[in-house]
Amino acid sequence: MIEIEKKFHLTPEQEKVLLEHATFVEEVVNHDTYYDNETYDLTRNGLWFRKRNARFELKVPLHEVGA
Repeated sequence: MIEIEKKFHLTPEQEKVLLEHATFVEEVVNHDTYYDNETYDLTRNGLWFRKRNARFELKVPLHEVGA
């Protein structure tokens, strides 16, 4: 599975419009454990190796995909 995440900075007006008709569904709490070596080679290269809840994940910058 590949998940693509894009972050946006909203203006207060944009946030108001998005939340105007929104209804709270549920709160999700994730438990993350991050892994790297003593010199943080992964983190310094924009890679995030973690165990989220019971599942391992590797986050890779978009420019690395298919390179």
